[in-house]
Amino acid sequence: MVKQILPLLSSKINVLIAGARPHKRVTSLKSDRVHISGWHDDIREAYASARIFVAPIWSGTGQQNKILEAMALGLPCITTPPVNNAILGQDGVNILLASDVFTFVDKINFLLSDDTAIYNIGQQAKIFVKQNFSWKQNVLKLVNIILSTIKK
Repeated sequence: MVKQILPLLSSKINVLIAGARPHKRVTSLKSDRVHISGWHDDIREAYASARIFVAPIWSGTGQQNKILEAMALGLPCITTPPVNNAILGQDGVNILLASDVFTFVDKINFLLSDDTAIYNIGQQAKIFVKQNFSWKQNVLKLVNIILSTIKK
C-alpha cells in the first residue's frame, strides 16, 4: 500500500496503519502521508477516521476479519480476490476487488471522487455483513452442524 499504491495517488491522500504492535518495518513507513497509530482501545476509532478501507492483502487466512469489521461499520472496502474468496462479497456492490496496483489506484480514486458510491457501497457492505456474518447467523449454522451429527 505505502510503497506501490500511495505514490500513484494524489498527495492529498493519507494512509492510517492501525495495529496493536507494529513491527519496525511498519513503523519505518511513517511519513507526512503515512500515520502509524499502534494500539486502539476501540479499533472502531481508527475505522471512523477513514473514508475507505484498503487492504491489498495477497495471502493469509485470518485477514478477512479486518475487512468484515470495516464493512460492518459501513466503510467501503477495496481488497484482493483471495481475501474476498473467504467472504464472497459481490464486486462493485458491497466490496471492490483489485488484482494489481493500478486497479487499486483506479478504485481508490473512483471512491474518493464519488461520495454517493462511498455511501452506497458502504451501506451494502454493512447489510452484507449483517446478513452473512452476524453472531445469530453463525450460531444457527453451528447448531445445525451439531444437530446433524447427533441425528447420525
